[in-house]
Amino acid sequence: MNILFLCKRRPQNRDLIERPYGRFYNLPKCLSAMGHQVTLFLGSYKDEPPEDIKMEGMSVFSRRMFPNIFGFYLEVKELSQILKPDVIVCFSDTWFGIIGASIAKTLGASLVIDAYDNYEAYLPAAKPLHWLWRWSLNRADALTAAGPQLLEKLTESNDKALKAVIPMTADDLFKPLKMVSCRERLNLPLNNKLVGYAGSANKSRGGDVFKEAIKILFAERNDVDLVVSGRLKISMELPLNRLHDLGYIQDDLMPIVLNSCDLLITVNKDSAFGQFSYPIKVYEALACKRQILATDTLPARWILKNNEHFLVPFNNARVMAFKIGELLDNPIDVEMLNYDWKDAAYKLERVLKRVKFEC
Repeated sequence: MNILFLCKRRPQNRDLIERPYGRFYNLPKCLSAMGHQVTLFLGSYKDEPPEDIKMEGMSVFSRRMFPNIFGFYLEVKELSQILKPDVIVCFSDTWFGIIGASIAKTLGASLVIDAYDNYEAYLPAAKPLHWLWRWSLNRADALTAAGPQLLEKLTESNDKALKAVIPMTADDLFKPLKMVSCRERLNLPLNNKLVGYAGSANKSRGGDVFKEAIKILFAERNDVDLVVSGRLKISMELPLNRLHDLGYIQDDLMPIVLNSCDLLITVNKDSAFGQFSYPIKVYEALACKRQILATDTLPARWILKNNEHFLVPFNNARVMAFKIGELLDNPIDVEMLNYDWKDAAYKLERVLKRVKFEC
């Protein structure tokens, strides 16, 4: 098949050309490796020159989107008329679903719209954009999503489309490694229990509950330290020797960070965002066979297969502190993640074949 993917260049703030990763790069890459003709057209929110390159068998184009979104639309349309794709797959943002829906039918191409988050939660006041997003969903031949809760929300706008869950998973570099070696490499303490925090520290995501839980835990025991990395800054009154801020970590070192920890925490609220959020850090922790404690949203419960050991109420810091201590003292064996991007690509391929030959 001839497949055109439309996607933001920097979904989740990571450049797909300079730092290819995740759903947005690996699904097209795997489909290309399976013999399909794949083009990836990226929309950049930054003021940067256009790029036309080859990446792992794919043709990749990058163009600036703003301030001239109509000009970007015309460039996508012009390339699509040359490529004549069988299927257009729209990733990562409302804009790409809208643009894909605007051109697919005129080209005789099938339209697949994929979502990994509830995009309407990003800009709740942008009603016209939401209306256009729902209009595009209604025109899709197939809808795919990172989990069943999000897929159900998408199908509220189109219950006639084919639908499929294409789960998130971890990139190949995430795998179990020896904890002592990882800690030595990062100069982390070898004897204390290490709790890693993955996610936002914002109150809107539940970061305030996590901070309170850590304060309770640290007041009760001296054998636990906290590890954070990236641009995340947690302002808490903790002894400096018990808070290990690794700062910005290169992508290839992230598995080292995860494998250094006895337990990883990710929090979210049962909100318009959290109800449909499938944290990639949960998948990465599972791929490393690290214990994970996630706040009990429906998506987290689905990913963790209803395992109560790894779920905690999102609004109770004392219970969270207790469960952190319990998992540190009585570790639970983690079931290895046995699903990769190739598996996800085969699922997506089945959807694409159905829309091409049945719709």
